[in-house]
Amino acid sequence: MAKHSIHLLVFGGVFFVFALAVTVFAVTGQSTEEGRAGPLGLLGAIAHASTDPTPTPSRDVPSITSLTNHTLNSIDVNWEEADDTDLHWVYSVKTDGTDGRFQSVPAASTDSDSTSSHTTTITGLDAGTEYWFAVLGVKSPSEVSPKEWFSWSGWVKGTTLVGIVSLDVKDQPVDEGQTMILKVISTVAPTSDLTVNYTIGTDDDDSTDDADSDDYIGSATGSVTIAAGATEGVTSIVINDDSDIDDGTRETLVVTITLPEGSSHRLGERTSWTLTIHEGVCDHTAKVRDAILKKLEDDPNIRHCANVTEPDLNGITGGIIIVGEITAGLKARDFRGLTGLDDLTLKRNLLTTLPEDVFDDLTGLRTMSLEQNLLTTLPEDVFDGLTGLTTLDL
Repeated sequence: MAKHSIHLLVFGGVFFVFALAVTVFAVTGQSTEEGRAGPLGLLGAIAHASTDPTPTPSRDVPSITSLTNHTLNSIDVNWEEADDTDLHWVYSVKTDGTDGRFQSVPAASTDSDSTSSHTTTITGLDAGTEYWFAVLGVKSPSEVSPKEWFSWSGWVKGTTLVGIVSLDVKDQPVDEGQTMILKVISTVAPTSDLTVNYTIGTDDDDSTDDADSDDYIGSATGSVTIAAGATEGVTSIVINDDSDIDDGTRETLVVTITLPEGSSHRLGERTSWTLTIHEGVCDHTAKVRDAILKKLEDDPNIRHCANVTEPDLNGITGGIIIVGEITAGLKARDFRGLTGLDDLTLKRNLLTTLPEDVFDDLTGLRTMSLEQNLLTTLPEDVFDGLTGLTTLDL
């Protein structure tokens, strides 16, 4: 099977008449039926009009046998040539009648072939778009009457491929300091490098704090490249190990991908990625954090303050003693999750005030010492969560 390069034909006066008929009807004579109907239905009627009642042999007209090798921007038209035809054109047009184009196969190409079967690659098509295709034969005007100048194959429809780009990730909790891999995939490999843009923003969930630029390293915008011929691309996002207070809600960030305008690909269903930053006890007051880690030092799963989970905190029992080491005050809910703690000693720590809800989770606490601090006033409800408290030393 021969494969011919394509070039646009300017065919003098005959082409002008033919192109005029095509142009007029491509806009006004659309059809959704296959066969000889379609955007050039009128042209088909003209081409095959004849007063000769004798049936036309099948080889008197070209025919399309199949459409193959669909890509983002091209389709192969496999066709059979008509007998005694000087020139063949392959015509393509969108189903809405726009973007019609003739692409010619010179007579020398078909005359020299030992077979009547040919393949013509139609390029420059739009991705994910349906097209009509037809093959038209042109005979010498000197050999036949004008009404027999043209013969054509009838219509065959085909659609170019479209690459669907999506995120290949899972929404998940992440630890501070962790590097996350952002992976994008395409159902069809691009023919040239494909740029996928991303932005880092926030979610719409009021139950979570919004992460900001302090929570990740780098810019809030970037891009991932899917190389030509490949179907995936990756980049990394590093979660920053910051020192902001986690007040009991989780910080989240959302990564959203977009495609540049005019891209040959389309976005799929998965275009955003939600990361919930698991801060553990890293953002606690340093001496409180260290005291908690000391209680968990025998747990092989806890190698970093970010690894501490709510169940870990719930399982801590006994007491925590911090004497003379806290100089800058306590953070809100420094003791969150410590429901099993039964004694808390915070003597001589230069505390001048207490956050209102700092003790709310200490429901199992029985004794507390805050003596020898600099407390002059206390929030009205600061001890309301201490439902099991029996001894308080101020």
